[in-house]
Amino acid sequence: TDTPSTEILMNMTQATNIKITANTFTATGHGVLYLSSCTATMIVGNFFRGKKDSTAVVTLDADSDNSILTGNYIDGDNGATGMDGVQIITTDDSVITGNVIDANPSGTSYAVSITDSTSFNNVIVGNWLSGASGDINDLGTGTTTGSNE
Repeated sequence: TDTPSTEILMNMTQATNIKITANTFTATGHGVLYLSSCTATMIVGNFFRGKKDSTAVVTLDADSDNSILTGNYIDGDNGATGMDGVQIITTDDSVITGNVIDANPSGTSYAVSITDSTSFNNVIVGNWLSGASGDINDLGTGTTTGSNE
């Protein structure tokens, strides 16, 4: 699991109703976006490219509940380690839809990874997904998936 550090390009903590739209983010040696305790965040129409040495390009952690990721291109690029496209940790009721998520093609990586059973009722539908180990790693509770390619 990533922690807020120099391994993240953009780290946000304890924010509400943040909108991140129409941006290009490219990290040179780490993940791109790490949200911790950020509720009702809208992440729409962005390009994210992360590079090695981080567990995910985009991470929703520590009750980043009711977040929406839609219309984004999320790319794990090629790196020395596996890198998930989106990682969800202890986060509930978030929606991931209409995205292209291409995780790192090497190592252990998933397009979307829900890492724990205390992530409840997340929705992953209508995305194009690709990961070296599979499209979705779902350890969450009550996750809805469907119509992903």
